[in-house]
Amino acid sequence: MSSPLRVWPFNCPALPCLALFSLQVEDVVESDMPQADEWPAYAMTARRKEFAAGRICSAAALQALGGDSVWLPMAKPYRYPKFPKDFKGSITHTHECALACAGDAERYLAIGLDAEPMVEHAELEQMANYVLSPNELNQFKKMSGEQALTFFYLCFSAKETLFKTLFPLCHTDMEFTESELASWNDEGIFTLRLITDRVSDRFENGTLFCGLWSVHVDTLLTLLALPRKQALPTLDSHLYVPDFSYGRP
Repeated sequence: MSSPLRVWPFNCPALPCLALFSLQVEDVVESDMPQADEWPAYAMTARRKEFAAGRICSAAALQALGGDSVWLPMAKPYRYPKFPKDFKGSITHTHECALACAGDAERYLAIGLDAEPMVEHAELEQMANYVLSPNELNQFKKMSGEQALTFFYLCFSAKETLFKTLFPLCHTDMEFTESELASWNDEGIFTLRLITDRVSDRFENGTLFCGLWSVHVDTLLTLLALPRKQALPTLDSHLYVPDFSYGRP
């Protein structure tokens, strides 16, 4: 089986009890490919290689935390990767690279991970109207060039990561405009605000989620590790923030 690498692409120290692995899709060999019961046999070979690369990374992440190196099944009927009960995790991939992370379920309630190639589109402004909240759109229109591109993909990726974090808990689909970027900085930390009460009674309108972001080789990465500890009150909302002061586990 192909060998993924343990990575930590973010500026802050690695989070405790969490492992993140990466693998180039081109390194996946035929013996790594998923079986027909895990992925449609008629799927394009390139798509199956991306799928396999993600599962190889998740198996390595589980093993790094002391778990079994298993090929993750899909949670039916939802089709997200189903991690063993003692772990939480997430998988993402582009056409070139796959990443997966796993974390100790005693420490993390849920984990989301996303990677988005930063591609300039002629219809970027049209895409922004679909993805961005009114507040985000107002900020976006004041930007140009690389700043606008980074802001758009940070919003897009952070919202994808939030969805991947919350969906296994709530099984509720989300619109892009049901959350918005509340803050971000050059140190690679962002805060996303939920602006709906439709997702779950557990997460009220105004709940804040703190995550990590970085850019590597024109790909923007976001990670959200939702701690199991009780939420910290902030004014009229709650802030879910992992402890970024830890070193590697």
